[in-house]
Amino acid sequence: MLEFPAPGQGLFTFVIRTAQIRARQQPLGLDRIRAPFALEDPCNCGACSEGWAWGNIPHMKHIKEVRVDGLQEPISHYTDAVLSGSTLYISGLIATDGDGNVIGKNDVIEQARQIFRNMALVLKAVHAAPSDVVKITVFMRDITQRASINPVRQEFFGTHRPASTLVEISQLVNEDLLLEIEAVAVVETCPTHAG
Repeated sequence: MLEFPAPGQGLFTFVIRTAQIRARQQPLGLDRIRAPFALEDPCNCGACSEGWAWGNIPHMKHIKEVRVDGLQEPISHYTDAVLSGSTLYISGLIATDGDGNVIGKNDVIEQARQIFRNMALVLKAVHAAPSDVVKITVFMRDITQRASINPVRQEFFGTHRPASTLVEISQLVNEDLLLEIEAVAVVETCPTHAG
């Protein structure tokens, strides 16, 4: 019988789902399935192309939560960053020190500096640099202050120019905060071997 992916279902998902269903129909039961095609190993660590456990997509085991010394403890259910494969997703950073004290109250320039100091800590934790950042999103309470933080961005990134989005918002988690910045970076360190 011919089977085809459902509308909107990618071929990769279809193949895996079909293999899982067929494996469950085996009289002896299988505790592992293997891809019916060769998997690429983007980081050459060997872990990406090993056998699959039930329900796992190969790169799911490469998701690593990153907590960074020197940053305040997250105030909600999140982590400082997540490394998935070679992509680093940095949570929104605010101008606080490790104890949660706001740095640069009413000073957007000093707050931007503190945020980029915090970003440097996150990047360093995964052996990355500002030049690895591919996208930032800046959330500002007063968009007219954008020009004030540009020199701080240039200081941090140098000649590197990541993609960027600027959004004006009405408030942040603390009334003394004037901006928040999140980022995405691509790192070369295999997360299986990253410290």
